[in-house]
Amino acid sequence: MNKTADKFGSYSKDDVVFLLKDLSGYSLEGSIEQREKNIQSGQHYSETLPIEYQPPEKYLSLFWETLDVYKRKTALSTGAVSEQIWKQKEKYCFSFSRESRNTCWNSDKEVSF
Repeated sequence: MNKTADKFGSYSKDDVVFLLKDLSGYSLEGSIEQREKNIQSGQHYSETLPIEYQPPEKYLSLFWETLDVYKRKTALSTGAVSEQIWKQKEKYCFSFSRESRNTCWNSDKEVSF
């Protein structure tokens, strides 16, 4: 691995390899009871997922109707919270493209990763 790929943000190389592991061949979803049994047997909790139930159509309709009514307020609130986080962290990050590295500016230095 090259020097820029040795570290990915705050994650160690081993964690990144784990995070990028192809899990398509694994059965990840399970009942609470089965997941708890697996975790008690030593399986890491992040290797299992709860069964994801699809919400009923009535619920989805209500969600979309409510979002339509409150879309402006939701967008403004999201922007306000994002700005507060940005100000608190005093940091701005961006990426030019998939091929380029990310660059962050802190109050006194530029950090690339």
